[in-house]
Amino acid sequence: MRIIRFLVVALGLVGLAACGTPTGPVSSNVSGWSMQDINITFGPEISRTATGTEFSSNFVWEGDGDGNRKKLVIALFEDAMQDIGREAMTGNRAVAMNVEVTRFHALTQASRLLCCGEHNIRANLSVTDAGSGEVLAEGEDIYLGRVALGGIPGLVAVAAGRDQRVRIRESIIRQTRDWLAGEE
Repeated sequence: MRIIRFLVVALGLVGLAACGTPTGPVSSNVSGWSMQDINITFGPEISRTATGTEFSSNFVWEGDGDGNRKKLVIALFEDAMQDIGREAMTGNRAVAMNVEVTRFHALTQASRLLCCGEHNIRANLSVTDAGSGEVLAEGEDIYLGRVALGGIPGLVAVAAGRDQRVRIRESIIRQTRDWLAGEE
């Protein structure tokens, strides 16, 4: 039994080794920016109570445990956007990153244990000049999700410290960087 467990964990870690923190090129415009502010809001499509006790078809999040789910998702996006600011926005022009989350549907605990699926996350993104408010970049309905791990691969990922939150955060960073790379 120990050998089987070892093999499952080892194979899972090999598979996860390719899933590091996303990096990549950004446009010259983006590298001239300096992120000064991050604004995370929810679009009118998100129909979830502020107490985080009811699910809907467009907002499901259980990855941070108990608490106000909207605040937990805001913290997740802020973490991801701060990393983008540190890594990609090294210039002098002060900007604000604006994220309007229009869909945040991560797998539920039951789905993760039984199978797999997709973290379906979508947002409207914009970058504005921090002083004037001028829109420098804007994108609607940007896909920020990824394939979700469930069953044994999901358990292996959690054992390796790569839970839903980590994987979704990396996906938000990767997809946002890809979007920014096209902003020439």
